[in-house]
Amino acid sequence: MPDANTVARICERLSKSGRQHGIADFHLSFAESETLCDDRGRTMEGSGTLTLAWRDGSISVHHLDRSAACWTELPFAEWRQLRFPARQPLRLYRAVQEHPYPRVKLFDRQVARLLQNDALPPVPAHFCRKLTRLRQWAAHSRGMMLEAETTLVELRHRRFAAALTYHSRRYPSAEELAYLATEAKWFTLCAPADRQLVADPQAEHDLYLLFSPEAFRALLHHGIAVHLLADASDAAASAVLHWCRSSQLPLYVDPLRPWSWGSYRFTPSGLPAAPVALSGPAAGSEPVRDRYDRQSLHWRPNRCQSFNHLLQSVDHFCLVSELHLPERFSPFDPVTLWAPQTIRFHGGRPVLRGMLPLTITLSRLLANRQLLFVERIGWDGTGVAVPNQAMGDDS
Repeated sequence: MPDANTVARICERLSKSGRQHGIADFHLSFAESETLCDDRGRTMEGSGTLTLAWRDGSISVHHLDRSAACWTELPFAEWRQLRFPARQPLRLYRAVQEHPYPRVKLFDRQVARLLQNDALPPVPAHFCRKLTRLRQWAAHSRGMMLEAETTLVELRHRRFAAALTYHSRRYPSAEELAYLATEAKWFTLCAPADRQLVADPQAEHDLYLLFSPEAFRALLHHGIAVHLLADASDAAASAVLHWCRSSQLPLYVDPLRPWSWGSYRFTPSGLPAAPVALSGPAAGSEPVRDRYDRQSLHWRPNRCQSFNHLLQSVDHFCLVSELHLPERFSPFDPVTLWAPQTIRFHGGRPVLRGMLPLTITLSRLLANRQLLFVERIGWDGTGVAVPNQAMGDDS
């Protein structure tokens, strides 16, 4: 794998030789990962982006792969042929020593040791495990080089997939593994449905839909974030931003959550990690595009309950862990989507699993005051339980 010295040598060559070839500034970001998976074995991947600002006002953007670490000569002539006029001044963020780059828990030494020793302890039956160690660098021609090392852990049940997973940057404890094994045995009691999982959704007023953090992030991303990432002059973006400022549910891009997959110390462009409000009076006060990561979407409820407590307090609910939905939809209009593997619970027990069609109006869903927020072992974030009557539209 490349190391800090390799990246530093590339930057030194760019600084010393680049000016002779007409380069005014550059920005380099690179990431390389090492992954060990129970099914696919060990894999190595690396990629990055080099952005060059030329003295004639043009820019060029170049994709880098792992071979960049082995360069003996930089291909300035080839890069020169790929220049194009800059539509607006190039924003190259500079990292300086005084910049407040946050400390956040991202790296688990146990995961690193397991990857290095190639000795993996057993996991519960029918789970597939994937461990990743990621190194990231960001460097600017006029600033210091940034470096971060993170880990990722995923356990996914081969049969129940998204409904039974573990996502974190740290390895699960013995207690968490035991819990996952118990849930896996419990879910085997759940029979596949031979009909629509909910026969008449409109008639089941006491039914709740429990969205996992990943499923709820999908709703927020495709229904809200894609609009906020669009041009501010876009009419839909303006309408969504206006609605977000009055929304009661605090929504954030929050990269500072300990052990969360969406957390980081700095962006590829070199910006320090910092939360950005997507709702409330502060929405729109900071640019979302430069710090956005879908995995960093979070919501801050006032009160949470455990998954076990929900089983005891709600008689009927469906666990929605995955959604098929449009790439972009209006949060103010009904939209139809599919939940490909939904598990129905009755009386605290899983009883059926199957596909579930849903029709929702996202703005109405988020405005509901009966939302329940649920914590569950293995989830990267908080699940959201929504009353069935809050899903659609009264019209």
